Amino acid sequence: MSATEEGRKSTVVVMGIDESEHADYAFKWYMDNGHKEGDKVLLVHAAQYKSITNPVMTGMVWSPAMMVEELEREKKKVSRLIKKWKKKMEELKVDGETVWEEGDPGHAIVKVAKEKGADLIVVGCRGAGTVRRTLMGSVSTFVLHHSHVPVFVCRHKGSHPAIVHN
Repeated sequence: MSATEEGRKSTVVVMGIDESEHADYAFKWYMDNGHKEGDKVLLVHAAQYKSITNPVMTGMVWSPAMMVEELEREKKKVSRLIKKWKKKMEELKVDGETVWEEGDPGHAIVKVAKEKGADLIVVGCRGAGTVRRTLMGSVSTFVLHHSHVPVFVCRHKGSHPAIVHN
């Protein structure tokens, strides 16, 4: 933790981001209800490149040239997403940065939180049912079970606002 001008310790907050409305909602909720001047926000996006790495999911057989082309398309998409989130932080004058990882989002969020000395993790929640969560996994569930710091799960609109786990 670093000292702020007021003398209190700043909080390092890691937030999982993607292109979903749930990430937007969690960011807005945190900014409106939890963010304090001087806190550092690390926005983490994990690119999975599922269309390339899981041919069973897409039903396609990829040639090397097709894979390179698709990977470039995915990287451009992630780059646009990162720019969008950087702009949000600049507009709000939030101290922080965006972190672009590759692989599983839950693992990436927990890894970055540990490496950067986070005090808190904030993640959105899609509100998937038990069956879907069991089959596909859940980023928020993974983070809750593997984090070394408190986790704030900002649930989707219309439900209870959050789950906090320490």
